[in-house]
Amino acid sequence: MYYSQERTQKISFSQPVYEFSQCVFFPKNQEKIRNITELKGQKTGVSGGSAQEQELRKKYPEIEFIPFPMIEDMIYEARKGKIRAFVSTPASVLMTLNRLGLTGEFESTDEKLFSRKLHAGVL
Repeated sequence: MYYSQERTQKISFSQPVYEFSQCVFFPKNQEKIRNITELKGQKTGVSGGSAQEQELRKKYPEIEFIPFPMIEDMIYEARKGKIRAFVSTPASVLMTLNRLGLTGEFESTDEKLFSRKLHAGVL
């Protein structure tokens, strides 16, 4: 679970147990994206209802973020051209692409948007 001031009102958090970063993914058969600012005015997938969605919307208001319930949905919509790119963690995307038989069809930016630490949460 991600730490936030708001959540500390209801949950106690452990020390961080895992850290990861997020980056932009896009189909290899489309124009290369070097950083997230190139997505200004474009539809970009993000995990709906997540802390990352809130943070990205606040930091990059000029990008049209489209919430999705699952990584698979973002991958399929990017392949169809419905969204230009999506933001997620490399490990999750690579695992999902492998499971879907789509390994090698997507690229990611070298830019790390932010790092997040996962904590155990106790009510």
